[in-house]
Amino acid sequence: MSDRERPVCNYEGSRYSTEFWTTSRSYEDGAERIALRHLLPPRGRRLLEIGAGFGRLVDLYQGYDTVVLL
Repeated sequence: MSDRERPVCNYEGSRYSTEFWTTSRSYEDGAERIALRHLLPPRGRRLLEIGAGFGRLVDLYQGYDTVVLL
């Protein structure tokens, strides 16, 4: 498959956050939040999240001066 044929995932205007992250996935969401709270310092200058999707975890990064979501 060439680069031109590869599909691009576009979350703009999608219902991904409500269709994929239903209450049945709350354990997975909670586990990721617990891990990040233990692994990341609560405050900092810069934070880069690679593979951020639609920004579901962005509320955990409020203590950072600059947050970049890719």
